[in-house]
Amino acid sequence: MASERILVVEDTPSVAKLVATHLEAAGYHAEIALSGPEALQRLATGPLPDLILIDIMMPGMDGFELTSRIRSDPRTAQLPIIMLTARDAVEDKVRGFEAGADDYVTKPFEAAELLARIRVLLGRSRAQRPPAEEVPSGAVIACFGLRGGAGRTVVAANLAIGLAEVCRTIVGACDLAVESGHLALALDARPAHSIDELIARYGVAFEQDVLEAYLARTDFGVQLLGAPRSPASAPLVSPEGARAVVSQVRRRFPYVVIDMAPTFSELTLAVLDVADLVLVVTTPEVAGVKSALAAIEVLESLGHPPEGLAVVVNTVFAGKALSRADIEEALGKPVRLFIPYDRVAFLDQLNRGIPVLRGAARSPAARAISEFAAELHSLFKREAKLVMGVVR
Repeated sequence: MASERILVVEDTPSVAKLVATHLEAAGYHAEIALSGPEALQRLATGPLPDLILIDIMMPGMDGFELTSRIRSDPRTAQLPIIMLTARDAVEDKVRGFEAGADDYVTKPFEAAELLARIRVLLGRSRAQRPPAEEVPSGAVIACFGLRGGAGRTVVAANLAIGLAEVCRTIVGACDLAVESGHLALALDARPAHSIDELIARYGVAFEQDVLEAYLARTDFGVQLLGAPRSPASAPLVSPEGARAVVSQVRRRFPYVVIDMAPTFSELTLAVLDVADLVLVVTTPEVAGVKSALAAIEVLESLGHPPEGLAVVVNTVFAGKALSRADIEEALGKPVRLFIPYDRVAFLDQLNRGIPVLRGAARSPAARAISEFAAELHSLFKREAKLVMGVVR
């Protein structure tokens, strides 16, 4: 019940606010429209409510006409409607039912009675819905690691680009390093909105058309849901909200690459729990190997299967590095992606926003990431975990 949305159409602001207060206290999400045209605009452009409360006596377009217009639109025809009005004459009630109202409550009303009628209508509406169809789901790849300065964000950005190239469609990306996310910079994107704004406004219940408005386009075949613009907004991204976002984004794209903060917070754990593959990104030196081992041990203790974890080593310095073989021996795991050092390519990425796969496409680093993207694409297709054609 807590996520069910109710639209209150009432031209008197004080009455609308009173009704909304009762609804919010009962656990519903209430929205207000102060006229019939405003209500129709909301229904046409925003997510549909689960139920509508309509006043009859409104200037311009009264409740009877509004109800008739809602019933005449196939998109809204089945929405439960309760008329809430001071007009208690029998002929008004008959006219309301003929217009398409499901119930009729007169003012002044008792909150308990109104809420009871709402519960009955919502319950009836839920019972009449057809069984939900299985929703196509894209593969979620989370870039994680406890080693700061390992270039995790650069890996996430370029992997998303590589996947877009190999599967020849748009790929999704989400920045869940909520206190210091820089995935937009790595993708040379300028998001107009961010994930905290989405969750603050819609909570955990929103439709695909809402998500669409919050995605930022890039020039690299990737659409991004950006991190909060200020660390002060990070608490708005709850674990439940983040999981809801990931659930919706994976319905939109065949792949979703997520950049995670280097910490085992509740938010991180909630998202890693729904990822199909967790990339543990680290560096080829002793501290990096120790951090990767610690991350792997924690993830496996939390139930992540070994095949759902992959080690990515990113060489971020020019000095002598540990060999791939030494790292694999220390971790007891294969290194799935070893990115060689490329000073020019990575400086262009960091300072000019030019991804390695575009600015230095022939470099060993770019080739390694591209080959890994192709490997992952083949893997997900083979394991039937990837539904192509998700993107419209």
